[in-house]
Amino acid sequence: GLFLTGIIKNAFIGYTPFDFSMYSLAIFLIPVGSIIFGATVFRKKSGQLLRLFYGVEIPLFLLFILRISVFRELTSSTTHLFIMLMVAMVSYFSEIVTKEETRPKWLRIGHKIGHALLLIIGLYIGAILIFYAVPALWSLLSNITEFEWEYLFRIGFWIFLSSFFFIYTATVFVFLPVAVVSLYINAFIRNFKVEIPYGKIITFSSLGINLLLLVFLNYSQPQSYAFEVLDSDFSKPESRVTFIENQDKIKKGLLNAYLSSFRYISSVEDNNHIKEIYKESFNLENSTADVFQSIYNFFINPFLYHGDMHADRSKAKELYELYFDKSIQKGEPETIRKALKSTWDSDGIEAGLLNVNQEKVHINKQEISIVENGAVAEIEIHEIYENMTFTQQEIFYYFSLPPNSVVTGLWLSDDDDKKKKYSFNVSPRGAAQQVYKQEVRRRVDPSLLEQVGPNQYRLRAFPIERKRKEYSKGRRRSINYEVNKGLNFHLWFSYKTINSKKGWRLPTLLEKRNVYWSDETVISVNGKPQSKSEHWLPISLKSSTEHQSSIDFTTAISEEVSIRTHSKKIKNSIDLANQKVALLIDCSFSMNAERERLSQFLNQLELKGFQLKNISSQIMGASKSKLSFEELKTKVKEDQSLFFGTTNNMGMVESFSNTTSSHDFAILITDKGNYESSNDSISAVQLDSPLFIHHLGNQQTPIYNDAFLETLQNSNGGVVENTDDFITQLNLLNKNAILKYDDGIEYSQVIDSTEDNLTMSEIVTNAYIQNHKIASDSNRIKELDFIHSLAMREQIVTPYSSMIVLVNDAQKEALKKAEEAADRFDREVESGDEAVSSPNNPFQVSGSPEPHEWILIGLVLLLLGFKYYQNKIQTTF
Repeated sequence: GLFLTGIIKNAFIGYTPFDFSMYSLAIFLIPVGSIIFGATVFRKKSGQLLRLFYGVEIPLFLLFILRISVFRELTSSTTHLFIMLMVAMVSYFSEIVTKEETRPKWLRIGHKIGHALLLIIGLYIGAILIFYAVPALWSLLSNITEFEWEYLFRIGFWIFLSSFFFIYTATVFVFLPVAVVSLYINAFIRNFKVEIPYGKIITFSSLGINLLLLVFLNYSQPQSYAFEVLDSDFSKPESRVTFIENQDKIKKGLLNAYLSSFRYISSVEDNNHIKEIYKESFNLENSTADVFQSIYNFFINPFLYHGDMHADRSKAKELYELYFDKSIQKGEPETIRKALKSTWDSDGIEAGLLNVNQEKVHINKQEISIVENGAVAEIEIHEIYENMTFTQQEIFYYFSLPPNSVVTGLWLSDDDDKKKKYSFNVSPRGAAQQVYKQEVRRRVDPSLLEQVGPNQYRLRAFPIERKRKEYSKGRRRSINYEVNKGLNFHLWFSYKTINSKKGWRLPTLLEKRNVYWSDETVISVNGKPQSKSEHWLPISLKSSTEHQSSIDFTTAISEEVSIRTHSKKIKNSIDLANQKVALLIDCSFSMNAERERLSQFLNQLELKGFQLKNISSQIMGASKSKLSFEELKTKVKEDQSLFFGTTNNMGMVESFSNTTSSHDFAILITDKGNYESSNDSISAVQLDSPLFIHHLGNQQTPIYNDAFLETLQNSNGGVVENTDDFITQLNLLNKNAILKYDDGIEYSQVIDSTEDNLTMSEIVTNAYIQNHKIASDSNRIKELDFIHSLAMREQIVTPYSSMIVLVNDAQKEALKKAEEAADRFDREVESGDEAVSSPNNPFQVSGSPEPHEWILIGLVLLLLGFKYYQNKIQTTF
């Protein structure tokens, strides 16, 4: 009773996976239910008891045992097999508990269908089990007299008794194939003789349809087609069109290969255990044993992968990214998460692509505080998190700050009574990332806030403490326990911003992992409760004073540099007709969805006054080519093979830098991009003219490669939202004193200024750093150290300086060491792909124990398995 209640309770509190708990419940209830039926309905009916035991109880019991230990995510063929088995079991069970003369018509029709499946299943199960039963019987008979029984007496009385239990179980297993085949065939024959209208037609139809389905569903696996198509010559347009038309089938095949270890027990090549068993039991030659293995593989085919699991998994991952322009985990997260749930496996510690929009950590409270100082405000956001799972979690945000803003603080606390218990350090971006990741792997508390684009940021914190099962003292084995939530996790971050026409604008969420909010989240602004929002944060908040129409400050960055910040409207002062434009068109696969927006942007360039003869187009993708503007417009609308393969921003820029073309500036037109496929390049590309990037559909990419961002910065280019923004940025190019123009605010360098307004110092310093050209020679580290010193002075986050929160001296010592390393500014590209382990392959044997050793191994495995499961249920996290 305690065990049964424990299974149910663990399932509903989320301590164990629900489906696995239900399988465990079934394993527990099958023998209990059989005993009840035997003691009541089948009392004094030995024949019925035999049918119940061999025909229902043992097959179902083994099925659920195998479902937990061996079978994983079901494929179409294995699903068909299990449906047939369940229907056959129900049909057989209903036959032995009812009398023929009392069965209604619908049940008799059901028996015709179900007993036809019973014949198929009986022969199928018997054929598989006979491969194990024959060598098992031979080993028992030939070695029972040679077994060292005195050894069992020496190692203990209870193990000695367990050996008899094992031998008894083995005999049940040996005779199971004979019993199953005999019972099921006899049941089919009995039912076949029962006369009902169209009975034989129903029976043979059921047999024929399901046999055809068995053949059809096992004829081929989808990865074969995918690999065949992707082996085509894609320099031919017709091959690309075939790919695009069949992309869903190709994705299905690549997914099957990637998830092969979750969907199949073994591969054909690795399944050698029958061969080894027969070689050892009967002293067969390899060639003879191979025959038994081949016959066995024919029957077990629905559970075998056709190919090399390990090699095909890597190949599928590579091909998916190569042709679909995104990581397979980013493109197919739901399917992969479903496969993970079919085993005890789970995703990694860090919040990766599989955790995007997952609801594991709840925001219980969100407090926004605004401290105004005229046209500038310091805004602080405080969130309290609760982990809703029994495992530690990392929270992860990509967000963008409003224009003219900079992050000024980050704090943590695991104590409700201690506000901002742990404070931040401003550290070189590479050193901060390195220490954060190594501490997360050690499961120690850090938090990291980085700038990963002009206004883009990445925030993550670990660990959000898990829920716990707390038992009463001395009653660990009791089911009477309380589920206590983990400690509240507090996080604060602050930023300084300039007022806008819409008031105080708040960060915009670009992506979240693990964290979520609900109607239960309590929101307040300056202590006043706020209504719920569908967004992470309100879009903007009203200021207490009227918006200032004009801003004019001058701030000293150093003894030599002062920056003036003032409101200004930029007017068009350049002749667009004489501007030579190089259009770099991202032609990766994902751009297929952006054809209409791309056409609209090209039309806008024409309408704004750019001369078509001065616009050159370069296709950046699988097939590089130069086109005229008119040719490009036609291809975008008509060429179905234009957008193909994968690329990334840095790869396109590096390719463009190797071409020779005469232009005044270049603009890269893309979608959100594929940051995850970038290399860990730390070298920016030196361009002769400004480079701009435009994301179609106003899609704001969450993150840029560091080298690409530095390339934009060094070229005097940047990110443009539309053609008007593009023209505005062009008007600034000839004004050397202007550092930046953002949302109506101009930052310009002034000489010999005596003013020094500190209100804007953090914002101005960040603007100066983001527009400071970084040398590519031996002075690079010296310049990076200089701008990092400015960030340290202002205590702000910049593209080169991050904030990391550490909680102990060992972490701080590790950070100090990382800050002294030569690669302290080198940040790794994080693909977000999680290293998902493969389930074990029970059909692959590397060694062959002696027959008597099989018995001892079985005993040990039974005892260890029982102990493991007992600990799994009772362990308190």
